[in-house]
Amino acid sequence: MNPLPVLSPEKTVRLSSGTHVTVREMAWPKARLFLGTFGALGNRLGDAIRPAAGAATLAAVGASILTQLPALIADSAALSEQLVNGCVPEIAAGRVQVEELPASDFMRLLDASLEVTFNEDIVRLGNSVAGRVARVMGPATPPTNSSPDASTPSSPAVGPTGT
Repeated sequence: MNPLPVLSPEKTVRLSSGTHVTVREMAWPKARLFLGTFGALGNRLGDAIRPAAGAATLAAVGASILTQLPALIADSAALSEQLVNGCVPEIAAGRVQVEELPASDFMRLLDASLEVTFNEDIVRLGNSVAGRVARVMGPATPPTNSSPDASTPSSPAVGPTGT
C-alpha cells in the first residue's frame, strides 16, 4: 500500500524578532531552477575534490580544493538564498527582508526550506522517477541463451549442425 502524500508541506518558523513566517514547498518552476543549480553545484564540488591530472597526492588535492573554495562558498550562499526566497512567501511579498535577517534567522529559514523541499514524499517520488528513467535508459540486456542448437538453423536435409 502506498503512503498518502503530504499535501503542500509547510512549516512555521519563529524569527528572533518574534515574527512567525511560513516556509512552503516551492512551486515547480522555481523548484526546477533550484534543482538545476543544486545539481550544477554538486558537479562542481565533485570536480573540486577529484584529483587533477598529475596531482595524486592528498596535499595536491587539498590545494586544488582550496583554490576553488571561495567560488563554491559564494555559489552555495547564492543557492541558499534562492531556496529561501522560493520557499518563504513573506520574502516575495516584501514583509521580510533577507538582507536584514540575523544569520541565525536565515539559517532557521534555510533549514526549514530544506526540510519542506526535500520532504519524504518528494524524496520518494524523486527516487521512483530516477528508477524508472534508469530502467528505460539502461543498456538492453543481451539474450543469455548461448546454446549453439538454439542459434543455428536446422534443416531436415542438412541436419542440426548445418554441415
